[in-house]
Amino acid sequence: MKTIIILILSLGLVESCTKEDIENNAFSVLDGKWLLESASCFCYFEDDLDFSKHTVTFDGNSKKLTITNPESTFFISKSDEYNYTVNGNLITIEGVDGYFYEFKNGKLLLIRDDDPQIADDELTLTYTKN
Repeated sequence: MKTIIILILSLGLVESCTKEDIENNAFSVLDGKWLLESASCFCYFEDDLDFSKHTVTFDGNSKKLTITNPESTFFISKSDEYNYTVNGNLITIEGVDGYFYEFKNGKLLLIRDDDPQIADDELTLTYTKN
């Protein structure tokens, strides 16, 4: 009998989580300023590139993403403020490619939603929270 009651209560809790709750959680875990630690891609950049000058700042309240880069090099897009949405683990940035996000060992990984028709467009960016 206890098992049935616990099962019913558990189902009620699961059902009470809405899509909006899940999206709000995604916005909150991304919130803040992130410093680029490394980039893995089929692209060229100088060996001595200072990745820490590349930052992304997520503001979940306004759903704005601020990208800051040196003028000479950028990975996601040029320095500016962009609207973004989150659907599951896909971040869609207005006017820019989409990026899947995941957390690994306390770091944020942004993985470009690559086009299977293009062989060399893979990009993984690793960020640490500032």
